[in-house]
Amino acid sequence: MSGPARSAGQASAGLGPRRVLKSRPGRWLVATPPGRWALTRRRHVAARAEARVDPDRFTSLETCCLFLGHTKSGGSLLGAMIDAHPAAAVADEIDVVAQLGAGLTASEVFHLLVRGARREAATGRVTARRLEPYSLAVDGQWQGRHGRLRVVGDSRGGPTTRALGDDPARLDDVRAALAPVRVAFVQMVRNPYEPISAMVRRSGRSLTDAVADHRAQCRRLVDLHRRIPYDDLHLVRYERLVADPEGELAAVFAFLGLPADPPVVAACAATVRPAPVRDRDRIAWTSAARDAVADTIAANDFLAGYGFDR
Repeated sequence: MSGPARSAGQASAGLGPRRVLKSRPGRWLVATPPGRWALTRRRHVAARAEARVDPDRFTSLETCCLFLGHTKSGGSLLGAMIDAHPAAAVADEIDVVAQLGAGLTASEVFHLLVRGARREAATGRVTARRLEPYSLAVDGQWQGRHGRLRVVGDSRGGPTTRALGDDPARLDDVRAALAPVRVAFVQMVRNPYEPISAMVRRSGRSLTDAVADHRAQCRRLVDLHRRIPYDDLHLVRYERLVADPEGELAAVFAFLGLPADPPVVAACAATVRPAPVRDRDRIAWTSAARDAVADTIAANDFLAGYGFDR
């Protein structure tokens, strides 16, 4: 039986650090600069401790998969499905480039990614928390745990694209820091009107600013396409992933050097919503903004075929 209701102060006093962070005051605290700094430090300490205790954990690791692209383009969905593979661990909120810049070693970053994947699985792989939260949990598979680990990764593509696109030297720095592990990039591509609309709804920024931000991110991606070897970059269209999740996921597994186990692929495909909500219909578009996005589509081959009504 449950006991009597407790006050907020009494409840907080009986909670562990993780549950405190999940509470409403805890989420507010983490959103502040001191809170983010403290949480990052806590994770770094834990990763370094694990690396000291188990320095040979990643001897079988072959690939570190980093996502590229625009926010709200399906990276969390694909990352959750890759994490369901028994030989992979993919987190959703670890900025690998930033962690390396903060002084973590490759082993410490890999521990951080495994911890992040485990944490995401424990909370149900919930995404779109600031819009319409829903779970990306794959029943009966390996999310949050793994067997012989061959791939680790992070599906947070926006910050990675900005960091590597704004500082060309960082791409080589990341490769050198993670060597001999291969650094493979997956770029999520989605109809531009969707991530732009989600940006407006989620952050409250103006439509003009969101369109400009999307265009700037496209310029970074074009530059990265020139600098990333062909064999280390794989593009995934969100719309194709939704229409044919089994085929698209099998192709991603092949790119990462993972066997496409039929039970894993089928279980992942079953989690995909067949008719995603059209965020573009939830904001007011000006003709100028629509024309500006059309110009961006025309200027970037990887956006070919998209349009407001397509």
